[in-house]
Amino acid sequence: MVYRELQLRFLILTVLATFIFGAAVGWLVYYITWSASLESKGIWLNQISLDEIFHRVTTAIFFTLLGALVVGAGIGGILSLLITHKVAGPLYRIRKIVEEVSEGKEVEKIRIRKGDELQDFVEDFNRVLSLIQDLRERKEKARKELISSLSGKKIDRESIEKALKILEGGEE
Repeated sequence: MVYRELQLRFLILTVLATFIFGAAVGWLVYYITWSASLESKGIWLNQISLDEIFHRVTTAIFFTLLGALVVGAGIGGILSLLITHKVAGPLYRIRKIVEEVSEGKEVEKIRIRKGDELQDFVEDFNRVLSLIQDLRERKEKARKELISSLSGKKIDRESIEKALKILEGGEE
């Protein structure tokens, strides 16, 4: 597993939901089978054939399973949206911050809702943002110091431009 804690949490949630849904459907099939069988009291009086009982039971089971499938798909879709929202929300915020940082903009630390996933990742990402901000501030301070130390001195323009280019991350 890549991110063990997160993956185990989702795995347990998925297995638990599947188990509960399977148990509910199993109970419904059991209940409907016996209900349909007991409603066919005429079998004891030889008024209803086994084929008729079989038809009633299978029809009841089919419509029960069809209904359970529709309800289960609806509940599964809603749960899926809720669960992925806890991951997608932080990822969306991180993506927007990365775009802003790559454009050279100053950004604030990412804040995510309590209960969202990726809390540890966001904390680490915020530390990286702090380091980037610190590096930018040091670079600006060094640039200002270089300019002030060179002002009034007779240095050719090409040397100054070369030094500024180095500070801005260009080639030497």
